[in-house]
Amino acid sequence: MQIVEGLALSQSRGLSLEEACKYADISDVYARRALDAVVQLGMGSMQSGRYFADPECNIVTKANAGQWPVIFRKFLQRFDPFILFIMLVGKGDSSNDAARKTSAIYPIEAPAEIIQSTLLGWGAYADILEADRKGRLRLKVDTEKLEAEYLKELIRALESDFKARIYIAGKLGDEVFAFVDHTDVEFMVSAIRKHGEDPRSGIENIGRAFEDFLRKVGTTESGRLSEGQKISECRGIGQLATTLKTNKIIHEKQYDLSSYVNAMRLASAHGKEAATNVTWTVNPDAAIETILTALTGIRSIHHYVFKNLNTL
Repeated sequence: MQIVEGLALSQSRGLSLEEACKYADISDVYARRALDAVVQLGMGSMQSGRYFADPECNIVTKANAGQWPVIFRKFLQRFDPFILFIMLVGKGDSSNDAARKTSAIYPIEAPAEIIQSTLLGWGAYADILEADRKGRLRLKVDTEKLEAEYLKELIRALESDFKARIYIAGKLGDEVFAFVDHTDVEFMVSAIRKHGEDPRSGIENIGRAFEDFLRKVGTTESGRLSEGQKISECRGIGQLATTLKTNKIIHEKQYDLSSYVNAMRLASAHGKEAATNVTWTVNPDAAIETILTALTGIRSIHHYVFKNLNTL
């Protein structure tokens, strides 16, 4: 986090590896590891040998070192391997087993033992995990409130965000969660968090994630398409689902699930239907039902296509 502070303070100039070493007063080996973590967690990026902070990290310059763990948590919760690790631990796996499974699902170039110690250390620093006297892990839901008002608001948002990510990972399962693109996980989280205050936006976000998932399935299974058909030419959930069903990639029932998600997305996206001139009022119940149906559909289609399992 000291490295992140340096990157944020350097603004558009960024820092080189050597400058990061000097700023934090650490060795180049330690600085490189820290910078790698910064990039992995999305807290910064590397361009032409220099490192730059993500704009969201500017808040680090306003906080003291005791408040940094809250900011670190914001990015750690977006790191899909960490969410999968937490979900597995929450299901009863030991941290060692959870780390091994996570290393098998995600292409992380490190031994399972290193992944375990790193994720545990990050989780403890972010005040998400703690171990009891017997070494058993416990999720810490309540975060100690800090004085700065902007950090209090951030903590409240993080609690909601974290619960949404754990729910999504559990609903989809480890392999499906890893198959879904990170950007689409973000759409799912946004859908769950917005379904109450802005149900139209919630449905639109889950619709985007569902469409991207169908497109990824179709692209992965492109060898099964009839001659002349291309997934890249499909527009929207409806065309994608029809193409996948026609080529027997997905089942009829999964097509029905897709059609429902598509119908709700279209109803929420337009002020009035073109054919009937009817305006639909979208309530939070409809939004959460669409979100749950989409998550069930994603899991079912993945199991059917890649595991030959008929599950809903």
